[in-house]
Amino acid sequence: MKAGTPVVTSSSTAMPEVAGDAAVIVDPYDVSQMASAISQLLRDISLREELIKKGKARARDYSGRHRGAKAQRHKEK
Repeated sequence: MKAGTPVVTSSSTAMPEVAGDAAVIVDPYDVSQMASAISQLLRDISLREELIKKGKARARDYSGRHRGAKAQRHKEK
């Protein structure tokens, strides 16, 4: 996400929470669903651009510096 790559990720474990609405989420056991999601990203330029934009914003939420600054602001309140 941080590198500007649209993401297809698994619906299992914490991946949907981490990805939020910044990725296409698929069943990890459904190969045809994975292939379809990748194909959709290759064909749909607006979806790809939307996920890139959302992915970069989402990645900032998980950066160490951002978390530290957020914690510091919370501590100061």
